[in-house]
Amino acid sequence: TALAAFWGVSNFALIASNDGYFSPRPDYNLFTHTWSLSVEEQFYFIFPFLFWFWLSSRNKKKYVAITSLILPTLTLLSLSFAFWASKYERDWGYYLLFSRFWELAAGALLFRYHYSCTTSNLLHHVSRIKEIVGLALIFIGFYYSEKNEFPFPWAFLPVLGSLLLIDSFISGSRKGVINYIFRISAIRYVGKISYSLYLWHWIV
Repeated sequence: TALAAFWGVSNFALIASNDGYFSPRPDYNLFTHTWSLSVEEQFYFIFPFLFWFWLSSRNKKKYVAITSLILPTLTLLSLSFAFWASKYERDWGYYLLFSRFWELAAGALLFRYHYSCTTSNLLHHVSRIKEIVGLALIFIGFYYSEKNEFPFPWAFLPVLGSLLLIDSFISGSRKGVINYIFRISAIRYVGKISYSLYLWHWIV
């Protein structure tokens, strides 16, 4: 698994070895968590080309409609595949890029929305609602998710909640209790080390 992770394909190695994420053996594999790093590497190998294609066609009306639809279309196809795989091929649903593409692409779509959005941030009460709903969705996904139905539908709630939370912080003001909590130095410190900790979380 470690050797496969070096090449960014440990997700395929884990499927090939029949080490399903919910079987007993991965508990004793110190590199099980690298499957998601491999998924990220595979995504970031593809995404720059999609992003460049979108950027390069922004001023070309003939192509802008097509390039604007590529990422949303791939996201919906990925979500559909995740729905199918979560029921019939759980390891594929858990480990493969195409069943996870929509989760990573959601952030890219949110960036594109903010990039092209020209509305003002005067509706602070809307941002407050987004904060509350977003945080609630994350907690619901955390406490009630079923591992037998993952990534769909249970990954959908925290992804949507995260989008709402990030959107509220970017488009709203810095006021509000939730916004204040996320600016506490201890919380920010956890945020700063979160990815580094994630690299070792399975072992920790």
